[in-house]
Amino acid sequence: MLRNFLLLVLISIVMFLKIASAAEVYPVEYTTLPYHDYSIQNKQHRIYWTFDDHPLDITSRYLDVLRQNGIKGTFFIVGQPLLGYYKNPAYRPAQRAYNNVRKMLQDGHAVGNHSVSHRIMCTLTSKELRWEVGETQSLLQKTIGALPSLWRPPHGKVCSALYNVVQANKLTSIMWDVDDYRHAASTVWFYLNKRVQFGYNHTVLLFHVNVKTLEDFIALLKKNTTQPAIPTKASGVRTKSELTL
Repeated sequence: MLRNFLLLVLISIVMFLKIASAAEVYPVEYTTLPYHDYSIQNKQHRIYWTFDDHPLDITSRYLDVLRQNGIKGTFFIVGQPLLGYYKNPAYRPAQRAYNNVRKMLQDGHAVGNHSVSHRIMCTLTSKELRWEVGETQSLLQKTIGALPSLWRPPHGKVCSALYNVVQANKLTSIMWDVDDYRHAASTVWFYLNKRVQFGYNHTVLLFHVNVKTLEDFIALLKKNTTQPAIPTKASGVRTKSELTL
């Protein structure tokens, strides 16, 4: 019995460290992100929905699912598809990428910078780092009419050289607490509930490009929580005016 109890304690500690690490190491200003409030385990819990590696062909389906469920979130944009659009606007996949990014803003989502190529940034030279961050800023400014204020490092890898470039571009780094990478929706739900149990009042969720996982998680959320409150209006760009696309 004692062995089982100690094993349970050890597992809980490991889970706590896994869940808490990103938010504790990388504090962020969450006021720049759209959010929804839910009642989970009879406690109010704020969820910041974030989505990486867009725009892709699947992005339009993602936007449909979010619109149908009244969810606003933050998309971290890889610049390569937009770079393709500005080189060849007639190329259909590039057109779809461009239109999807603009649709994100029309639907009330925020957008952030996720580099041009999605390579591990800390393997690059200072010149390459400046291009990865700066070029994506320029591409997004041309696409949505304003500079993003949010950044998420590809693969979550950070280093001092990257930090300096991010700071020079006046970007706020947004990490995450729970993600769907190689996880089913039930696992994402499990870790979210653990954060609630540990006393956290918010969670930054990260979803990638698996629409089924997103749909399954939303179904779990609807089944086990109250309906979300109206989200804050936050665009994730450095402008005080409304964006009309």
